[in-house]
Amino acid sequence: MSGLLFDKRSTAKKIKYLSVRRWVQLHGGLTMRRLLVRFRPSSHSTDLTFVAVYADEADAKRAQRKVGCCREGKRVIASISSGTPEDADEINDNLERYGPAELNVYGSYQELEIQILMPKGASRETLPLVFDKETHQIIEFLIKNAKKVEVTKKAKTDVWTFEYCGESIFWDENDNPGKYSTNGTITVNGEELSLSKNIRVMER
Repeated sequence: MSGLLFDKRSTAKKIKYLSVRRWVQLHGGLTMRRLLVRFRPSSHSTDLTFVAVYADEADAKRAQRKVGCCREGKRVIASISSGTPEDADEINDNLERYGPAELNVYGSYQELEIQILMPKGASRETLPLVFDKETHQIIEFLIKNAKKVEVTKKAKTDVWTFEYCGESIFWDENDNPGKYSTNGTITVNGEELSLSKNIRVMER
Protein backbone atom coordinates (compact mmCIF):
# COMPACT_ATOMS: atom_id res chain seq x y z
CA MET A 1 0.00 0.00 0.00
CA SER A 2 1.27 3.49 -0.81
CA GLY A 3 0.70 4.72 2.75
CA LEU A 4 2.75 1.91 4.28
CA LEU A 5 6.32 3.14 4.72
CA PHE A 6 7.66 -0.09 6.10
CA ASP A 7 6.33 -3.31 7.53
CA LYS A 8 8.41 -4.83 10.33
CA ARG A 9 7.47 -8.41 11.14
CA SER A 10 10.66 -9.50 12.93
CA THR A 11 12.67 -7.82 15.68
CA ALA A 12 15.74 -10.00 15.11
CA LYS A 13 17.44 -7.41 12.91
CA LYS A 14 17.77 -3.66 13.51
CA ILE A 15 15.46 -1.80 11.17
CA LYS A 16 16.78 0.88 8.83
CA TYR A 17 15.05 4.23 9.02
CA LEU A 18 15.88 5.53 5.56
CA SER A 19 12.28 5.45 4.31
CA VAL A 20 10.93 7.24 7.39
CA ARG A 21 13.71 9.82 7.42
CA ARG A 22 13.42 10.45 3.70
CA TRP A 23 9.64 10.85 3.97
CA VAL A 24 10.10 13.37 6.81
CA GLN A 25 12.76 15.32 4.93
CA LEU A 26 10.54 15.58 1.87
CA HIS A 27 7.51 16.72 3.88
CA GLY A 28 9.10 19.18 6.27
CA GLY A 29 9.65 17.65 9.72
CA LEU A 30 7.71 16.22 12.66
CA THR A 31 6.89 16.83 16.31
CA MET A 32 5.35 14.52 18.89
CA ARG A 33 1.56 14.41 19.06
CA ARG A 34 0.11 12.33 21.91
CA LEU A 35 -3.12 11.32 20.22
CA LEU A 36 -4.46 9.27 17.36
CA VAL A 37 -5.22 11.33 14.27
CA ARG A 38 -7.32 9.92 11.45
CA PHE A 39 -7.03 11.02 7.82
CA ARG A 40 -8.98 11.10 4.60
CA PRO A 41 -7.43 9.99 1.31
CA SER A 42 -7.31 13.58 0.05
CA SER A 43 -5.37 14.80 3.09
CA HIS A 44 -1.95 16.36 2.51
CA SER A 45 -0.99 16.09 6.18
CA THR A 46 2.61 15.20 7.03
CA ASP A 47 1.58 13.11 10.05
CA LEU A 48 2.89 9.58 10.61
CA THR A 49 0.98 6.90 12.48
CA PHE A 50 2.78 3.95 14.09
CA VAL A 51 0.77 0.77 14.75
CA ALA A 52 2.47 -1.95 16.79
CA VAL A 53 0.90 -5.33 17.60
CA TYR A 54 2.29 -7.37 20.51
CA ALA A 55 1.86 -11.05 21.31
CA ASP A 56 1.56 -10.22 25.02
CA GLU A 57 -0.80 -7.52 26.31
CA ALA A 58 1.65 -6.78 29.14
CA ASP A 59 4.25 -5.76 26.54
CA ALA A 60 1.65 -3.59 24.82
CA LYS A 61 0.94 -1.82 28.13
CA ARG A 62 4.67 -1.21 28.71
CA ALA A 63 5.08 0.19 25.20
CA GLN A 64 2.03 2.43 25.67
CA ARG A 65 3.41 3.84 28.92
CA LYS A 66 6.83 4.41 27.34
CA VAL A 67 5.48 6.26 24.30
CA GLY A 68 2.45 7.87 26.00
CA CYS A 69 -0.07 7.01 23.31
CA CYS A 70 -3.25 5.01 22.59
CA ARG A 71 -3.71 1.27 23.14
CA GLU A 72 -6.46 -1.14 22.05
CA GLY A 73 -5.75 -4.50 23.65
CA LYS A 74 -2.48 -5.73 22.14
CA ARG A 75 -2.36 -2.90 19.59
CA VAL A 76 -0.46 0.32 20.36
CA ILE A 77 -1.07 3.37 18.16
CA ALA A 78 1.04 6.54 18.18
CA SER A 79 0.99 9.60 15.90
CA ILE A 80 3.41 12.47 15.34
CA SER A 81 3.43 15.57 13.18
CA SER A 82 5.54 18.64 12.32
CA GLY A 83 8.93 17.85 13.86
CA THR A 84 12.18 15.99 13.13
CA PRO A 85 13.29 12.55 11.89
CA GLU A 86 14.67 11.91 15.37
CA ASP A 87 11.14 12.03 16.81
CA ALA A 88 10.08 9.29 14.39
CA ASP A 89 13.14 7.22 15.33
CA GLU A 90 12.43 7.66 19.04
CA ILE A 91 8.87 6.36 18.77
CA ASN A 92 9.99 3.47 16.55
CA ASP A 93 12.78 2.53 19.01
CA ASN A 94 10.45 2.65 22.02
CA LEU A 95 7.82 0.50 20.30
CA GLU A 96 10.47 -1.93 19.05
CA ARG A 97 12.01 -2.25 22.52
CA TYR A 98 9.16 -4.50 23.70
CA GLY A 99 9.34 -6.90 20.74
CA PRO A 100 6.22 -6.31 18.62
CA ALA A 101 5.05 -9.13 16.42
CA GLU A 102 4.22 -6.47 13.82
CA LEU A 103 5.14 -2.80 13.46
CA ASN A 104 3.71 -0.68 10.63
CA VAL A 105 4.17 3.02 9.88
CA TYR A 106 1.61 4.93 7.79
CA GLY A 107 1.66 8.35 6.20
CA SER A 108 -2.14 8.13 6.16
CA TYR A 109 -4.16 6.04 8.61
CA GLN A 110 -7.82 5.24 9.11
CA GLU A 111 -9.99 2.97 11.27
CA LEU A 112 -13.36 1.95 9.84
CA GLU A 113 -16.34 -0.22 10.65
CA ILE A 114 -18.04 -1.30 7.43
CA GLN A 115 -21.37 -3.10 7.32
CA ILE A 116 -22.66 -4.82 4.20
CA LEU A 117 -26.24 -6.06 3.87
CA MET A 118 -26.16 -9.46 2.17
CA PRO A 119 -28.94 -11.67 0.81
CA LYS A 120 -29.78 -14.49 3.19
CA GLY A 121 -27.24 -17.30 2.89
CA ALA A 122 -24.94 -15.41 0.50
CA SER A 123 -21.35 -16.60 0.29
CA ARG A 124 -18.13 -15.32 -1.25
CA GLU A 125 -18.71 -17.56 -4.26
CA THR A 126 -22.13 -16.03 -4.98
CA LEU A 127 -21.05 -12.37 -4.67
CA PRO A 128 -20.59 -11.80 -8.43
CA LEU A 129 -24.18 -12.95 -8.97
CA VAL A 130 -25.60 -10.72 -6.23
CA PHE A 131 -23.79 -7.37 -6.55
CA ASP A 132 -22.58 -5.00 -9.26
CA LYS A 133 -18.88 -4.98 -10.16
CA GLU A 134 -17.90 -2.06 -7.88
CA THR A 135 -19.61 -3.48 -4.80
CA HIS A 136 -18.06 -6.87 -5.48
CA GLN A 137 -14.61 -5.25 -5.71
CA ILE A 138 -15.10 -3.47 -2.38
CA ILE A 139 -16.20 -6.66 -0.60
CA GLU A 140 -13.29 -8.68 -2.01
CA PHE A 141 -10.86 -5.96 -0.91
CA LEU A 142 -12.29 -6.02 2.63
CA ILE A 143 -12.18 -9.82 2.83
CA LYS A 144 -8.46 -9.67 2.02
CA ASN A 145 -7.49 -6.57 4.05
CA ALA A 146 -9.84 -6.14 7.03
CA LYS A 147 -8.47 -7.36 10.36
CA LYS A 148 -11.82 -8.82 11.44
CA VAL A 149 -15.15 -9.82 9.95
CA GLU A 150 -18.33 -10.92 11.72
CA VAL A 151 -21.48 -12.35 10.17
CA THR A 152 -24.82 -11.59 11.84
CA LYS A 153 -27.78 -13.60 10.61
CA LYS A 154 -31.14 -11.82 10.62
CA ALA A 155 -34.61 -12.86 9.51
CA LYS A 156 -34.36 -11.71 5.91
CA THR A 157 -30.72 -10.67 5.48
CA ASP A 158 -27.21 -11.36 6.72
CA VAL A 159 -24.94 -8.51 7.84
CA TRP A 160 -21.19 -8.76 7.25
CA THR A 161 -19.31 -6.37 9.53
CA PHE A 162 -15.67 -5.60 8.71
CA GLU A 163 -13.14 -3.86 10.97
CA TYR A 164 -10.52 -2.14 8.85
CA CYS A 165 -7.32 -0.49 10.16
CA GLY A 166 -4.70 0.77 7.74
CA GLU A 167 -4.10 3.13 4.87
CA SER A 168 -6.90 5.66 4.36
CA ILE A 169 -9.41 4.31 1.85
CA PHE A 170 -12.74 5.99 2.73
CA TRP A 171 -13.94 9.45 1.78
CA ASP A 172 -17.16 10.47 3.53
CA GLU A 173 -19.30 12.86 1.53
CA ASN A 174 -21.09 13.89 4.74
CA ASP A 175 -17.82 14.33 6.71
CA ASN A 176 -19.38 12.88 9.86
CA PRO A 177 -16.92 10.68 11.82
CA GLY A 178 -18.48 8.44 14.44
CA LYS A 179 -21.70 7.89 12.49
CA TYR A 180 -22.57 5.50 9.67
CA SER A 181 -22.53 6.96 6.16
CA THR A 182 -23.85 5.56 2.89
CA ASN A 183 -22.52 8.49 0.83
CA GLY A 184 -18.89 8.42 -0.19
CA THR A 185 -16.20 6.36 -1.87
CA ILE A 186 -13.78 3.57 -1.00
CA THR A 187 -10.46 3.47 -2.83
CA VAL A 188 -9.50 -0.01 -4.06
CA ASN A 189 -6.18 -0.41 -5.90
CA GLY A 190 -6.10 3.29 -6.73
CA GLU A 191 -9.69 3.40 -8.02
CA GLU A 192 -12.39 5.33 -6.18
CA LEU A 193 -15.55 3.21 -5.98
CA SER A 194 -18.90 4.63 -4.89
CA LEU A 195 -20.78 3.05 -2.00
CA SER A 196 -23.94 1.17 -2.92
CA LYS A 197 -27.12 1.15 -0.85
CA ASN A 198 -25.95 -2.14 0.69
CA ILE A 199 -22.81 -0.62 2.24
CA ARG A 200 -22.51 1.76 5.18
CA VAL A 201 -19.26 2.95 6.71
CA MET A 202 -18.35 4.52 10.06
CA GLU A 203 -15.02 6.21 10.61
CA ARG A 204 -13.89 5.72 14.20
